[in-house]
Amino acid sequence: RYPQAALVAVGFSLGANLLTRYLGELGDQALVRAAVAVSCPFDTEIAGRALSAPGLLNDHLFQPNLMATVKRVVTRNLDVIRASPINYDVDAIMRATRMSEIDDLVTARAYGHKDCWAYYRAASSVEFVDRIRKPFLAINARDDPVTPVQGVPQERFARNPATALALVRHGGHIGFFTGVVRPRIWYLDPVAEYFDAVFA
Repeated sequence: RYPQAALVAVGFSLGANLLTRYLGELGDQALVRAAVAVSCPFDTEIAGRALSAPGLLNDHLFQPNLMATVKRVVTRNLDVIRASPINYDVDAIMRATRMSEIDDLVTARAYGHKDCWAYYRAASSVEFVDRIRKPFLAINARDDPVTPVQGVPQERFARNPATALALVRHGGHIGFFTGVVRPRIWYLDPVAEYFDAVFA
């Protein structure tokens, strides 16, 4: 309907990782005019280790909720999983308590990796930040328990003029709330402002 409209993209968490890789892999050929990544786990091995580490949030919030969702999907698709040429161990999948176990049992095998850590290394977007050629803003928080600051390639952003990094003190993982009485998510404003500036 609007063939001349400029295409922009916003990615969140793993979607942000995919968007970052896409922009780096295609460089000038990327179809988007500009993009924003929010809470991107650029180094998915570091993020995977953070999510697998024992701790209050991982043990009682992140992993139980994540695993419940994964197991619902597995249960709904048991016939497809059992019919796969890859001999998945469904019982082990249903006993898993960490996403890294699921990635060991399913994802790494599906994509031909030795284990989940090899898969995470291969899936990371960290090496692609240098190759981004379209305007790109990343918003990450230093207190993000899912995407630790050690995995944010600050030096790569510093040397690539097409990229900008907003590394804020607080925000958690896709949180970024402001206000007490009527809290709201603040990152929406800088995302809109960034796109306005790109197209000004």
